[in-house]
Amino acid sequence: NAKSDFHRTPNMDRLLDMGVKFTNAYASSSVCSPSRYSIQFGKSPARLHKTIVRGPNNVDHDQVGIAQLLKSINSDYYCAHFGKWHIDENPSRYGYDVHDGITKNKEGNFHYDNENLQWNGYAEEDPKRVDSLTDKTIGFINKSIKEERPFFVQLSHYAVHSDLVYSNESYAEMLLEESGDMHDNIAYAAMMLDLDKSIGKILDTYSSLELRKNTYIIFTSDNGGMPVLPLQINRGNPYKKGLNDPLVRGKWDLMEGGIRVPAIAYWKSRINNKVSNDLLTTFDLFPTITSIASIKKP
Repeated sequence: NAKSDFHRTPNMDRLLDMGVKFTNAYASSSVCSPSRYSIQFGKSPARLHKTIVRGPNNVDHDQVGIAQLLKSINSDYYCAHFGKWHIDENPSRYGYDVHDGITKNKEGNFHYDNENLQWNGYAEEDPKRVDSLTDKTIGFINKSIKEERPFFVQLSHYAVHSDLVYSNESYAEMLLEESGDMHDNIAYAAMMLDLDKSIGKILDTYSSLELRKNTYIIFTSDNGGMPVLPLQINRGNPYKKGLNDPLVRGKWDLMEGGIRVPAIAYWKSRINNKVSNDLLTTFDLFPTITSIASIKKP
């Protein structure tokens, strides 16, 4: 059972109850940018020549991305990306009609050189841009439906990356919860709750627009969880009961804690509620979306 002993995620649980929970899902990398390249192009980070976040980027950017693929199938497809992109080319190059540009961590309140800001936590009106990103996503979906266009939207939240930023409302709610043995950071838990509320708004829109008839939801993460809070440099030694226990270690590391991630898929007409132990990795999304669109490999 991977459920946290402190974090509250009623809407993630709601999505779990709707669709397939994958117990053996893996990010293609233990860090963010290589995973995001991998998702967009359907190739492993090693094949793409992008295996680290900082340093040289040797990716050939003249490749087909998900939105381009969908538009090659049906030119009416309307495609959007909101939130963190972390690819060194504009999303429009890969077929996204609506997007936030070449966004990285800093657009989501990330202060790399200020550990006090990163790990102590603070409140904002739109923490991690979680509310504005959700509103933009819902607006895009409504516009697609109004124009009777098939659509693809990738919402890549900045939560739950550092800094630990949260709403006052969620922080007050988590203050009332009893801390767990594994998880007890109120700031992180409040940020997680803000993210969960966003997912709830998306699911409500999905239901009210009756998208269950013909639209998939895919939920996953770009790498495994943080091993400890605040960040420690552990130099290859095991963490003492890290936050991903019983998985070993965490983000930045190719042990289970660094690459094993949550994954859920749902479409009422095609996918029944169940638990799947099948292996999957995030670069499977590209050929899966190809298959969903019912064509052969272009």
